[in-house]
Amino acid sequence: MTYLDPDNPIGVPHSRHEWRLDGVGILGKESINSEWKMYDQAQFFVLEHMEVVEPYVLKHKQFIMQQNPRRGEGWVAKKHMKEFNNWFKDHVAESNVPNDDIKKLAADPYSL
Repeated sequence: MTYLDPDNPIGVPHSRHEWRLDGVGILGKESINSEWKMYDQAQFFVLEHMEVVEPYVLKHKQFIMQQNPRRGEGWVAKKHMKEFNNWFKDHVAESNVPNDDIKKLAADPYSL
């Protein structure tokens, strides 16, 4: 004789959000590709530490500070980290940099 039903154990409540986690509703239909975010972060850190790119890093930070003179250093650093890859790519494309290495570094990692 068993006292507990294995299909309905006592003391284990069902989550009121269980249906959302099964692919029904908003949460189940959203898809976020975190790989692109990881690629962008990796590309940023590589670019940030290359001597060839250093003048562009300084130029971008100066650009941000000119556009936002009242913002603090921490805010500028976050904005730089978030926008540098796209700015660098656009800046190199617009300025016709003769250095092929800079052009390759400015390209998206998934477009190579």
